Amino acid sequence: MSLTAATNTGVRGPRQTGDRGFCTVPRCGQEMCAVCGDEKIWHWRHLPGTSGICPGHHEPESQWHLAWKMDFPERMREVAIGDHVADVFNGTTVIEFQHSNIQLSIIAERELEYGDMVWMLDGIKFRDRLSFTCKDGILKVHGIPSVWMREPMFEMRTITDPRSGRSLSYFDRVNEDRGCGPAVFIDMAFCVLEVLRFESHFNIWALCSVMSRSDFIKMMGGEVDETEG
Repeated sequence: MSLTAATNTGVRGPRQTGDRGFCTVPRCGQEMCAVCGDEKIWHWRHLPGTSGICPGHHEPESQWHLAWKMDFPERMREVAIGDHVADVFNGTTVIEFQHSNIQLSIIAERELEYGDMVWMLDGIKFRDRLSFTCKDGILKVHGIPSVWMREPMFEMRTITDPRSGRSLSYFDRVNEDRGCGPAVFIDMAFCVLEVLRFESHFNIWALCSVMSRSDFIKMMGGEVDETEG
């Protein structure tokens, strides 16, 4: 699936069912047809029997996936980088939206190809398996799929307030030379979690911060309609 395809009027979204275009994934170029309706987001789809030929095709895109891409301007969506097409590229950072299970080899392949990137996971699929605890203003989440547990992007630092003598803890982004993986965000439907680091004692917990969907979009260079809601 794709939100855009190459047509005789340029690269654009579908306008009516039956429109024909061509896949913009490098080394593909297969013909695509438009799928339009009242219930699903309008999109382009490879013709039967050709999607497996596309080097950028990993799995069918869900409506959740398409909806997230629609929250960003068309110029940022489905940008060709190397042999792949990034879901969103804001000029400096790639955002990959991941709805289904994914192999470590594919994660590594995309991270190597894109470099500066972040992941947004569909936490709606597995949030019923999560458990939460909050202490001293820090949200700890247990149950995130193990494939996403990697070196932390942030580490906790502690300083002492010279006036009160109290210890204060905060998160600081670690040195990029340490080879930490891209930041991981989780869409919980009612909010977005950013995984700051993983902490292991008897169980592995993710220490997270919380933001709204609109805050994430604005942070990544998207446009939010402030009149909505």
